[in-house]
Amino acid sequence: MTGLVTGGQKAAVRGCFGPSSSRRLLEVTPGLQSIYDRIVARAAASPFDERSQRLRAEFGRRCGGCDGGDFSAERREIAAWEDALVCSGLGRDVAEALGDEDSRQLGWAFESAVRGVFTFEPIAGHLVAHDLWSGVDLLIVREDTMGRELVVPGSDQGAPPCQARLLASLDGCVVLPGVLFHPAEALPLLQQTLSVARQRRLGTDSVLDAVLRMEQRWRTLSRVKVGYAYRAEFLPTE
Repeated sequence: MTGLVTGGQKAAVRGCFGPSSSRRLLEVTPGLQSIYDRIVARAAASPFDERSQRLRAEFGRRCGGCDGGDFSAERREIAAWEDALVCSGLGRDVAEALGDEDSRQLGWAFESAVRGVFTFEPIAGHLVAHDLWSGVDLLIVREDTMGRELVVPGSDQGAPPCQARLLASLDGCVVLPGVLFHPAEALPLLQQTLSVARQRRLGTDSVLDAVLRMEQRWRTLSRVKVGYAYRAEFLPTE
């Protein structure tokens, strides 16, 4: 395994959490989820409601939305909330307004979240997230239940690749809630497409936004096969 929680990530986390609180906050997924849900609820209320709505709509325009009330629409909405909180400083501002220390720490930590296209694999009793975009392997903390739910034991095709953001602590990473899945059969095409993007030196967010649009194209357009939806020609030009 290579690149398990880099020194730069550890330094960023120390700056966000402080030495006494990082381990307590990030080891227990239910505890993290509770704080995260509190931030989302506050962001949906005045005076943050218009800002959060605009940011979620921007996510839909960049990454593809999903109409209707099915599971995919629900997952996209969760991902849109995560994107709004992490990318714009909204999570930090909402956490400051809440005023409690746990929310404030998580709000600041959002800015160090690692965004990627991940596959999850148990190795020697540990769970490792391999980022297909950066090539980095990240250790998932033992108490993180979400990452372990992404492993499919005994599946012929393995766990489907997914896009997610991971928060690093001194003991490993936890998975934020806005996970979006790609079809398992798209894995080789994803790898080829991301390889082209690296050769072109495209930016992380523009590439990962484009890959989510590919997933939406495959899911929503009738008779579109994986081989048509996941193609390098759908990458941004710069």
